Amino acid sequence: AGAAGATGATGPTGATGVTGPTGPTGATGTTGDTGATGATGSTGPTGATGTTGATGSTGATGPTGITFEGIWTDTASYQINDVVTYNGETWIAVFDHASNNGNAPATNTGCGTGSAQSCWSKLAAIGATGATGATGSTGSTGTTGATGPTGSTGPTGATGAAGAAGATGATGPTGATGVTGATGATGATGATGATGANGTPQQLACVSLSSNGTSLSSGTISARTLLKVEIYIEGYSGSDTASLQFNADTGNNYRYRWLTSAAGTFVFTAGLVAASTDRIKVDAANTAQSRRVSANISNDASVTEKLVVFPGSVFGTNSAATQAAIDFGNGAWISGASTQITRIDLVSTSNLKAGTMMCIYGSPS
Repeated sequence: AGAAGATGATGPTGATGVTGPTGPTGATGTTGDTGATGATGSTGPTGATGTTGATGSTGATGPTGITFEGIWTDTASYQINDVVTYNGETWIAVFDHASNNGNAPATNTGCGTGSAQSCWSKLAAIGATGATGATGSTGSTGTTGATGPTGSTGPTGATGAAGAAGATGATGPTGATGVTGATGATGATGATGATGANGTPQQLACVSLSSNGTSLSSGTISARTLLKVEIYIEGYSGSDTASLQFNADTGNNYRYRWLTSAAGTFVFTAGLVAASTDRIKVDAANTAQSRRVSANISNDASVTEKLVVFPGSVFGTNSAATQAAIDFGNGAWISGASTQITRIDLVSTSNLKAGTMMCIYGSPS
């Protein structure tokens, strides 16, 4: 036979035929492998709230709490479990009680059976002292405060004791050589005499009144052959003339006599005079004014009559145009044998004013 011809072109698809009847169900095949887990689906909506369950039974009562009452005081009433602080420690009351000094924390009386038990139990002891902190930096200097008012002047202090005798004064310059006299016969050599004292009068006392008073005393002074007394009287609360007394002698062992010349005159007239009296007046007339008085006193132990000479006494006038009166006087104290003046008092029957002063000087020996 001859060779096969080429395959012809595919013809058009024919029309679908009528569906045949369903065939019988085939036998169940074997179960296939489980497929992979699918993705999780979205959360469904929340379900409705269920009904409330029944109330449970009441639990057991807890322990009683504490009541903080602050710092312990002896005037309060405390109950069990009250808490206080005392001397840096914390205490809790173990009995109901009224507080007093006998039942403070840390004591053992005042509560419980027989009043012999402590009312308190220590809850916390005082802590140990912490370490010292570092020193802080120095703060800036504050502004200077305003100057306070000047304080009042304090009272005049008591007069100190008389100072020791001053050192011997320097030897004076040698005088010019005199004309040489004729040579006399040589006499026997005498014993060398003691070296004489040198120097100026020594201040024995200087006292003043810090407030008004009726007397001003030198206290005990050293005995000297010659005394000089300088007196300044600030004035009197009334009219008076102060007086001198020696060695606290208030007997009638004094005399005095004064002359006075009024301002603007040159004639002296009699002032205050008295004999066998108990003091020596220091001026010629009574006054309330201030005055200055000087007195020179012979104080030889071998002479019983101690003479007092007032070389002058003046009143103040507080004016250059007003002359002051001039007064001169003398007096004496008839002392016992071998007695020297060792105390001088300035006395007055009217108060001497504060500021009155008396200074006493003595010869070197």
